[in-house]
Amino acid sequence: AAVAADHGLILVQPLTPAEDLTWWTELAPNTAWLAALHREHLSGLTSAGGGTTWWTGYSGGAEMITYGLLPRAGEVVTGGAVMVGGGGAPDDPGTQVTVTEARRADLPLTWATGVHDDGSDPRSTFDALSASVEGAEFYRARGFGSVRTDFSRDADHFTIDQVNVLHNALSGRL
Repeated sequence: AAVAADHGLILVQPLTPAEDLTWWTELAPNTAWLAALHREHLSGLTSAGGGTTWWTGYSGGAEMITYGLLPRAGEVVTGGAVMVGGGGAPDDPGTQVTVTEARRADLPLTWATGVHDDGSDPRSTFDALSASVEGAEFYRARGFGSVRTDFSRDADHFTIDQVNVLHNALSGRL
């Protein structure tokens, strides 16, 4: 909340409506739910940030952005997106994205994942590092010109400093 306020933004933390408490397993209805939340409640909010909506997600939340929002409801990503500890590429390489071509050139998309977030930790077998690399490459290949990555942090899935990542991304330092 403090990082959002520092950048003239309002923090909204929606909880998944899915019964299994994940964002990515019920991708289509969860994407529709988030798009409706944005359309019906968030898009009318104003802030010093100019009314733009930034999305940030950690792990499954990052996957939700790259598998759900950008391909299916890209119009809700008006400010940019920050993916931490994940955010892969859709399985179908032919997947189209709903962000307009004109907006792709300057829409900031940032991926940050620790070098040890590679699935080798028995507590987290998800290879977030590979997923993040693939996600960034997927969106670059579709004309997104402001893709930034930071895979240099000495962190794993549980120790990456999400607050610092968000602050640096919003400040343009990532």
